[in-house]
This record gives sequence, structure tokens and C-alpha cells, in this order.
Amino acid sequence: MKKNIIAFIPARSGSKRIKNKNLQKIKGKSLVYITIEQAINSKIFDQVFLSSDSDKILKESKKFTINSIKRSKKNSMDLSTMEEVLIEFLKSTKITAENLILLQPTSPLRSTKTIKNFAKFCLEKKLKKCLTVSEIKDQISFKKKYFSSLYDYNIRRTQNRRSFLYENSLLYFVNIKNFLKTKTLFDKNWPYYITNKYESLDINNLEDLKIAKKFIQ
Repeated sequence: MKKNIIAFIPARSGSKRIKNKNLQKIKGKSLVYITIEQAINSKIFDQVFLSSDSDKILKESKKFTINSIKRSKKNSMDLSTMEEVLIEFLKSTKITAENLILLQPTSPLRSTKTIKNFAKFCLEKKLKKCLTVSEIKDQISFKKKYFSSLYDYNIRRTQNRRSFLYENSLLYFVNIKNFLKTKTLFDKNWPYYITNKYESLDINNLEDLKIAKKFIQ
């Protein structure tokens, strides 16, 4: 059943740590291809949009019935923000849906079940914005000369430790009208949805890519 919601897949060509990161392949499929499949197979989106400055990346959309959007060079730089990319897309494309879910190609372990559950959670609660997070119960510290826990050193048993959450970049939800008004994905009181930390692996370097390949294979 359609949910008055669209999928947006941002995939620029530039990447310093992994060359052509979004076109890296796992079992013969590029990260972009995998993400498009995930969006389509979830069967909840009215439309799926792929945004890129690269013709090679946009070519991946030709294998599916989705919309490809050529991104401007101005919003394809290292310092370009996702907000700028989204604003450009929404102002240049006629969108009738009320909501949008952003799926980054760097999360190839994302399941269609998680996409559906996340969308259901956001829509049922009538949220304006939401992000996925993962939960850890590790001792954490700011990076400096010595490890200095931000929590109580005396609590050694994991079961008794306080839970911490971290943004995992798996999925983002926005109400389009609200986003165009606030012009930010961030919210001071940001609603969140907890997802499995392994499924939420975000590929930032070659080690992450190797791990993702092992999980899928």
C-alpha cells in the first residue's frame, strides 16, 4: 500500500576515502543498485528518485522504472550539505507526496522490513522529522591522549551500563512542507527509531566495505 511518501537516494561521484564509492560492487551489484532495489522492494513509495552529478551513477537508474535527477556541481562538493541537496531537488521537481525518506547508498545491509517499519513508525506518530539510531552500552570517551570515560568507571557489567545512541545514517524521514520551512534535517528534540547496529553499517572506508561484503556473502 502506498503511503503518500517518496524515496530519495543521494549519490554524488566524489569520494576521497574510496574512489567511486557509490559504484563499488557487492556480489555484482553497485551500492546504488542495491539501494534502489531496497526502495522498490519495500513497496511503500509512490516514487523513487536518484540524485547525482555523475552520469555513470544515474545510468544505474535505467535498469529500473525510477526517476533520475542530475545534481548541480554547486551541490556536489565535499562541503555541500544534504539540506542543500534536498532543497535543490524539491524546488526543481514537482512533488505531490507529503513525506520523504532518504536512503543513502552507503548502507547496503538495510532490509526492506526495516524501511517499512520505520515508515510506519513515522507516519503513525505523525512525525515531522525522524532518524535511525543504533544503541551501544560501551564505555565511551572523547579522543585524546588517555581514555577518559564519559560514564561511571565503576560499572563494569554491560547489563548495568547506561545505553548510548548514535546516528547511523541508515534512514531519515521528513515531512516535505516542514522541511522546506525549517531547511534542516536536524531537530533539537529529534525523534528517533532504533535499528540493529550490524544492519546499520555505514560504509566510510575500505574496511567497512570489506565487512559489508562478508555479511552479504
